[in-house]
Amino acid sequence: MPPPTRPKRGRPPNVVLDSSVLVAAFLRRTGANHRLLRLAGQRYRLFLTERILQEVERTLLESRKIRRKYRYREEEVEAFLRVLRGVSEHVFADEELRIRPVVERDPADDWVLAGARKARARYLVSKDRDLLALHEVGRIRILPTDEALRLLQGPEAPSEEGLDASQQGSAGGPGVGGP
Repeated sequence: MPPPTRPKRGRPPNVVLDSSVLVAAFLRRTGANHRLLRLAGQRYRLFLTERILQEVERTLLESRKIRRKYRYREEEVEAFLRVLRGVSEHVFADEELRIRPVVERDPADDWVLAGARKARARYLVSKDRDLLALHEVGRIRILPTDEALRLLQGPEAPSEEGLDASQQGSAGGPGVGGP
């Protein structure tokens, strides 16, 4: 399979980030997932479904393992979700799309693909092995974070210094205050 090509100049590509990428972005503000999320609205148009947002919320609030390892408050999760809703375009794919099953091992992943189709996404970024194993579905390239970051980050990528305080996140919590 040929490597993904850089998006053409002009209109930024439509991109869906799945819940695994968003959770990782929240937990590690210095990581690649967070850097990728920070490019939303500048290098690509971010599309999310309500199911993706609900999965992020459920994972961050209900996973005992994550809550023990990372210290954060419920308010920080709520703030992060508000930021995600603010920087993304909402795709209503949950009930509107009936799709033929694609991901055999985890049928819930089919709804992520349905959202990407509805958004006419060029890229779906995921940490999920089942999704990544597909490589491509129709015109949607399924990429790991590091590959998506290489494609979408260019010489004019935003730097930390170029962000105002509202975009940098709070010092007290992981990944809160803006992507």
